Amino acid sequence: TAAAVSSRIKKRNKSPKKQQKVIVVEGPMDLFAFDRAGISNVVATLGTACTKEQMLLLRKLSMNIVLCPSYG
Repeated sequence: TAAAVSSRIKKRNKSPKKQQKVIVVEGPMDLFAFDRAGISNVVATLGTACTKEQMLLLRKLSMNIVLCPSYG
């Protein structure tokens, strides 16, 4: 849900400084794969569309937002 994405963004923002980049993936399994690889600057949309508010939250973390959708 949209609230879950916003919540995840807030939880990931543990440090006050901006991240070099934030990676946006589609689902929880994608998120787990990045976490397992040691990459922590990742949030998941959980199959929902990104809202303008969510993108503004992401921009507070980084100006470099990488979209990484799942195909298959």
